[in-house]
Amino acid sequence: MDQIAALLSPNTVGLPIPFVRIRAIYNSLPPSERKVANYVLTHSNKVIHSSVTDLAEILEVSESTIVRFCQRLDYQGYQEFKILLARDVGTPVRDTYEVIDGQDDVTTVVRKVFQISGQALNDTLAVLNAEKIKEAASLLALANHIYIFGCGGSGGIAQVAGQKMLRVGLPCTVCTDPHTQTLLAGMATAQDLVLGISFSGNNEDVLRAMRVAHGRQVKTVGITNYLASPLAKTVDVLLLTGAAETPLGSEAGPSRVVQLSVIDALCTFYLLYKGR
Repeated sequence: MDQIAALLSPNTVGLPIPFVRIRAIYNSLPPSERKVANYVLTHSNKVIHSSVTDLAEILEVSESTIVRFCQRLDYQGYQEFKILLARDVGTPVRDTYEVIDGQDDVTTVVRKVFQISGQALNDTLAVLNAEKIKEAASLLALANHIYIFGCGGSGGIAQVAGQKMLRVGLPCTVCTDPHTQTLLAGMATAQDLVLGISFSGNNEDVLRAMRVAHGRQVKTVGITNYLASPLAKTVDVLLLTGAAETPLGSEAGPSRVVQLSVIDALCTFYLLYKGR
């Protein structure tokens, strides 16, 4: 109990975001959900590798109790909670993401790369709110012009996003230069839309442009992998991806695969939305 008390103390510096959220609602939780909270606080690594059924059996509570607990923390469900908990405590989900080893042969490397990308897509599907795709598509339809910003690896994704939007008939400008992004954001009007892409959600150049746009009452959409990132907190509509970090870093294939898939989903639904 001393360990739980320490985690519930006012000092939240360095704590994973799910722990901070638990602290905020802990005293209002019913006994069954507090039991879940206590286990999460003291056995987070076991939670990350447990299914909702496994966790319910360990704690002798219903699966619905666990789901309600996750929803009280503003997560859509247990899967989203587990993915973001793993990310925030810095523990890779090794039961689903295989690690590429230096001794692997070419066949194993190819299989693992495809498996990792497939898992990243499944995890993104678990955390991405489909209603946000619909909301973003409606903003695309209303916009006079769309500005798409991204830097580094996300700059390449921004370029592809621009091509896809042009193909579906959306007027857009792609910019990957930090200084020009800010200038364009300062020229955008309330009738325009700005789309910012950053895997980490912490790219200062993209953030600067998004904040300028926000200050001008321009509608903003963001694509990022981190719910608690500055970009996620800045934009009007958040499109969340769920790719786990790999030893190759945030520039690796899985993060790009899921970003492109989100853009594909957005443009596809826009076409359907436009035709209604």
